[in-house]
Amino acid sequence: SLKKRFSSEIKDPYKILGVDRRMSFSEIKKVYQRKRREFHPDTLISKGLPEELLEKAKERFIEIQTAFEEIEKKN
Repeated sequence: SLKKRFSSEIKDPYKILGVDRRMSFSEIKKVYQRKRREFHPDTLISKGLPEELLEKAKERFIEIQTAFEEIEKKN
């Protein structure tokens, strides 16, 4: 699965999301949702991003998703 493929690259899910461990889960979720929208492939396609950058953005999107799932498991 894609999650397994990219999860090995993740070292610290908090750093990936750019959040502090002391933040509440609801604050972390807001940051996650903002980043998720920012890197969502559909959003970037509509902005006309070149294909090579779309691939990088998709990788980042998966990384963000996986990081949030790791944090969510701890709460």
